[in-house]
Order: sequence, then C-alpha cells, then structure tokens
Amino acid sequence: MSGLLAFLQVLRVVQYEPQKVKKVTAITCGYLDGLFGLLGTFEDRHPRIAAFCKRSGPRQIAMDGSSPVRVTGGEA
Repeated sequence: MSGLLAFLQVLRVVQYEPQKVKKVTAITCGYLDGLFGLLGTFEDRHPRIAAFCKRSGPRQIAMDGSSPVRVTGGEA
C-alpha cells in the first residue's frame, strides 16, 4: 500500500511540479529508507543527495548594469 502512495506522489510531481528530478529523488530515497527501516533525517542519511535536492536552480543577475547573466549553483 505504501508503494502505491509513493507512486502516486511521484506521478503528481512529474505532472505538476518544477524541479522534478530533485523531488522524485527525495521521494524515492524516503520510500527506500522506510522500506528497509532506516531511521534518521534525510540530511544525515543522505548528505550528498540532500545537498543536490536543496541546491537552487539557475538564476539571473545583472553585472555592471548590463543585461542579466545566467548563473548556476551556489546560494545567494
């Protein structure tokens, strides 16, 4: 039954949400942790995946009053 719920969550993310890969990755990790009985926070259990899921997407900044430039990664 829990597998069905996880599948429905993934289906809704794929249909409607931005950042699909990050969200599906987090749902899958959470489902597998629950399936195998692995307890702890997501950040403690999977630090690299958590960093990937929290990383912001590309954003635009203006440099020296010129047109915006696309920048990826990092936090503002």
